[in-house]
Amino acid sequence: FDDLSLEELTNTVPFGKVTGILKGEVKDLAISYGQPERFIMLLESVRKKGVSQKFSLGAVNDLSIISSGEGSAVASNKGFTRFISEFGYEKIGIYCSLKNDMFTLRGTIREKGVEYLVKRSWLFGISVVNKKTRNRIRFKDMTSRLKRIGQSEGATTKKKDL
Repeated sequence: FDDLSLEELTNTVPFGKVTGILKGEVKDLAISYGQPERFIMLLESVRKKGVSQKFSLGAVNDLSIISSGEGSAVASNKGFTRFISEFGYEKIGIYCSLKNDMFTLRGTIREKGVEYLVKRSWLFGISVVNKKTRNRIRFKDMTSRLKRIGQSEGATTKKKDL
């Protein structure tokens, strides 16, 4: 898929608000009994003139829950984040796969030994680092994490974040 509006997508699913354009692909998809059995998915942002690239605090928290199982300390609305509800980003790069009930999530942006799911813009922004680069979890555990999205602290305010 090309030209997927992240703003439209995040307005329709229980995930913090993100703006920008996304492209990606799903390969080797197999579904058994209504459940995914295997797939490989690659997602990355694409710059498009006139379209901002921003992440709300709720989206930072939600992506942290998906990647590590834990919410983000930045998204706790404490300290300086009480005054800032959105952050710019330069690039989103996410690779995930499912095979033999094991789900893997990786960042495709790598710099100086750090793996990013989201890389901050050069002036001011936020990065989401994949701290568990070798992490593989059961797909059932990933679906449990996905169910927690929207139930996080920022869920009630995320639609007004941006």
